[in-house]
Amino acid sequence: MTIPHELIEAVADQTLVPFVGSGVSIDVSSQHFCSWPTLLKKLMERIEDAGEKARVRAKLKKGKLLQAAEEAYEILQAEVFREVIIEALGHAEPVGDLQLPKAIWSLGSQRVITTNYDRVLEWANPNSLPAVCSDAGNLHEFLNPNKRPVVWHLHGHVNSTDTLVLTKSQYERLYQAADEHSERTRSALQTVWSTCPLLFIGFGLRDDYVMKSLELMLKLFQGHARPRFVLWCQQDGTPPDIWGKYSIKPVYYSQHGAPLRQLLTEIRQQADQLRQAAGMPAGTLAGSLPLISSDYRKWLESDCRDVMPFGMEQKQQLSVNLRQVYVPALVDRPAKPGKAESAEAAEESKKQPAWQLLLEAVGQSSLLVEGDPGAGKSTFCRWLCLQVMCDLAPSETVGTPQSFVEVVPDALRKDLLAVRIPLRELQVPLCSTHRTQLNRDELEDLLGKCVDQYQHERGLSGAQVLQWLRVGRVLLTLDGVDEVPLEHGAEDARWEPRRVLLDALPGAVTCWLKAGNRVMITSRPHGVDAVSRRRLENAGLRYTQLQPLPTELQALLAQRWFVMVEQSKERGLAVADSMLQQVRNLERVRELVANPLLLTAICIIYSEGKVLPQDLHSLYDRIIDTSLHAKYSTVKSEVLRQRGRLVAIARGMHLGFDEGQTSPEFELHQDVLVKVLEDHEGRNQVREKQRLTALQTLDDLLNRSGLLRSKSEKTAEFAHASFQEFLAAEALGQQFEGDDVLTPFQKYGDVSNWRQTLQFLFRRVAVNGRASAEKLALQIVNSLQPDSLDQQIGLAVVACDVVENVLDRNWVPAQPLRDQFTLLFQAALRTGCSERLRVRLALLQGRLGDTRPELDLWKPDAWKTVAAGPFFYGEQNALQELSAAFEIGRFPVTNAQFRQFVDAGGYAEKSFWSATGWAWRKRYQPERDPGSLQLKRFNGPTQPVVRVSFWEAEAFSHWMSRQDGRYRYFLPAEDQWEAAARGGDQRRYPWGPSWNAQFCNSKRRIDATTPVGIYPAGAAVCGAEDLAGNVWEWTSSHSDVSKAQDPTAARVLRGGGWFDLSGYCSAWCRNHYAPQIQSHGFGFRLARTLLPDG
Repeated sequence: MTIPHELIEAVADQTLVPFVGSGVSIDVSSQHFCSWPTLLKKLMERIEDAGEKARVRAKLKKGKLLQAAEEAYEILQAEVFREVIIEALGHAEPVGDLQLPKAIWSLGSQRVITTNYDRVLEWANPNSLPAVCSDAGNLHEFLNPNKRPVVWHLHGHVNSTDTLVLTKSQYERLYQAADEHSERTRSALQTVWSTCPLLFIGFGLRDDYVMKSLELMLKLFQGHARPRFVLWCQQDGTPPDIWGKYSIKPVYYSQHGAPLRQLLTEIRQQADQLRQAAGMPAGTLAGSLPLISSDYRKWLESDCRDVMPFGMEQKQQLSVNLRQVYVPALVDRPAKPGKAESAEAAEESKKQPAWQLLLEAVGQSSLLVEGDPGAGKSTFCRWLCLQVMCDLAPSETVGTPQSFVEVVPDALRKDLLAVRIPLRELQVPLCSTHRTQLNRDELEDLLGKCVDQYQHERGLSGAQVLQWLRVGRVLLTLDGVDEVPLEHGAEDARWEPRRVLLDALPGAVTCWLKAGNRVMITSRPHGVDAVSRRRLENAGLRYTQLQPLPTELQALLAQRWFVMVEQSKERGLAVADSMLQQVRNLERVRELVANPLLLTAICIIYSEGKVLPQDLHSLYDRIIDTSLHAKYSTVKSEVLRQRGRLVAIARGMHLGFDEGQTSPEFELHQDVLVKVLEDHEGRNQVREKQRLTALQTLDDLLNRSGLLRSKSEKTAEFAHASFQEFLAAEALGQQFEGDDVLTPFQKYGDVSNWRQTLQFLFRRVAVNGRASAEKLALQIVNSLQPDSLDQQIGLAVVACDVVENVLDRNWVPAQPLRDQFTLLFQAALRTGCSERLRVRLALLQGRLGDTRPELDLWKPDAWKTVAAGPFFYGEQNALQELSAAFEIGRFPVTNAQFRQFVDAGGYAEKSFWSATGWAWRKRYQPERDPGSLQLKRFNGPTQPVVRVSFWEAEAFSHWMSRQDGRYRYFLPAEDQWEAAARGGDQRRYPWGPSWNAQFCNSKRRIDATTPVGIYPAGAAVCGAEDLAGNVWEWTSSHSDVSKAQDPTAARVLRGGGWFDLSGYCSAWCRNHYAPQIQSHGFGFRLARTLLPDG
């Protein structure tokens, strides 16, 4: 016999719910229990009037069992009818052979549903409890079993004859009526149907009352249900067609009686074997967990049903379901540690994109996901829960490109409860405790309280979540670490809620993952500090970053949006194409559409007037303006009045009512907001014919603005945190003018939650003119103390933001700003400040023009001498002799240096290339995307060039030799490279014998290459830097010396990469790849020797 693996899994996991029909009771004793036709015949015998008896008999002969029962019920009335049922089925003591019901219980299920009225299942398991539809407490026991299994008698139980469902009208009332009793029954059935695999035993699913209940559930859930099976006897012929309609899979046995019991025994034995093989401890089995109400799934669907932002819903009367406009989220593809692959495998790996679908990533491991504001973190969390719990695909009005098609991973289909907890909701319970530290139990209790705040609305309780969490069955998304306040309370009682949370999370995550849960935590950049990030990674989370939308997904989002808005695919695609064409022609806007929120906003604004804003500040200004015009009036004064109120609220949420708050609050009690509005109205002496109270004004903004919304009965928030930040910046810009605008940067620059607001404030200044913006940028940079950067990291990051904004506007900064920033960068290298800050400063210094002499390959500073003589080689420290001295590049070759080769026509000059390399260049034309020069994450001028093959590196060395007639430039052999890295002693790393992660770029801490020369403490004895980590470096050596004459044979790479663990960064670690391989982890450095006549 063939038993479906899904059925075996469900039994092994104890999630299976047997659905038992009358055939089971008949198998126990056909003498004591009978089928419906036999029962109806007994009822007919009690009918005295011949005509009435004939009517019932006629319906019975035609197979109209429910109609026959209805007729008999009307004739005999309830008392006699139930008396017959009790006589036929109400045996008080066990009768017959209970092997079959015992075999059903042996499957280990904690829940059984039956349409039978009798006590057979309770006889077979005396520990079980009966439940009936009319008893809410019993049904609760069924959905939330404690220690005793529960039998749900769907159509009533002989213990209580009032519960018996006997006639057609009673069946219809049970499954279709609007009363509390029927709705409770349907909700419980829907919960079971959508949560548990079902196994039908003992009936052929021909009863139309059973079919009706299944059909109602299928219609309600649009086919979403767990696997369903029926045990079917081959003696009964071909299964009815109706089973296929309801996707109920038959599992066959040969004949009634012993073969059915043997089949159940075989199912149980295979399940036991699977459980043992998988090492499933009893505590992780889901069968005893509370079932999650179907109301929770309905809420998840409703939560994604209307995602129209910014006030369009009233102007165009559109409701946008997330399923209509969703596009996949992407993160960085995890880099493989630097072990060698075959040439074929490496070529295949090269074809993979640098990104990975976030849905695929969370299916592989638990994650810590960072993303910019509006990058889609919360949207994906909502989508993920919807997919896992409801399995609803996008409404593909426009098809997803094949490479971006999502499939829910198998790891997320294993009976998981998917829960999203927005961490801003943690603020109230966390701040009310005022704890300075939390253990795991206390953190879980707070998370449970977050869930309980909305239990009535969402159909999910904190107790349910914690029960599932403790047995490893939760997909837990903790969304928005950055929205937990950094500080809270007045000065004399100020404490740090986010620090308390981040200190508690690593230990809790370790336990959650060990139990088998899957966890995803999201944050904006800098919401999780470097120390906490490392602790969370050590706890088991893979750190990754949301990638900007590539052009294909930008087009997909725009197309889906406009097809929805235009209600026509043809018109929608045309409008989307027109808008995207404008985007391509506006350089500053082109940078914005890679952000899903901003692209959506651009689509909305384009719908209004077919004209796009020119920069981020103008975009948000238009969003606010468009929303308020749509909701209030075309009269400018009214729009300005409402905008002023929103600005006041944003200010109050950022600064506090008394302006003593240092960290913004993103959710605030409505009583406080009323005070803010009262103060605002008083200051501005608002005069209106029918002036509203502050409470009425707040209520009006919450209901109409589209920008402010109720979070709970007592709190409110902006529709997106970035709206609050933009409007708070507007408030500061109104308060501080001229040189005073520096004040908020100095006051709040070191508070990470102020970063976006200060960026908006700087953009506001920049809109008013370049001179003002550059003056402010210089003031901010000057306010930093170069030798104390580690004490001003937040302000230093803000300084980097404003300098980057100046550069992004294609402005060439004035010399004073360039000089002062250079002093900061030099101080960062000298003092060894925070690694991330050092990287940021170095990247910007590269864009400003990094004038370090060691970056000029034509100057001696760029080279370090490696003396001839003995040196230790390999892990075994074999003593070898370096026969001749040479010079090695102080750093790997950078993008700016490689750009010179590209611009000089290096790809077009055959003489620079080996014969095999030139043939490869002609075939693959790598000059179309040389190195990493087109990829922003890797293309900083002073970052090492990557994605260069061995042949490109070799051609660069030949070009250098041609340019400088004094030296011969070449890729070092691997023994030369190791001699330079080890310096003549037995050290394992260039800096010494022991690993120090702060001496090189490794372990994906930065998740990209870093500018060269920012780890001076990691230098080798000879003075060369970046010999460990950052990039694997091509050498001229063949990995197999016997193939030294084969130009296509694999070459050796040394040094380890930015994604590698410490072992790969050791000075003796060898890697090897075919010479044509290009990777974002592969670069090179040059060596040189003086020519005889040089």
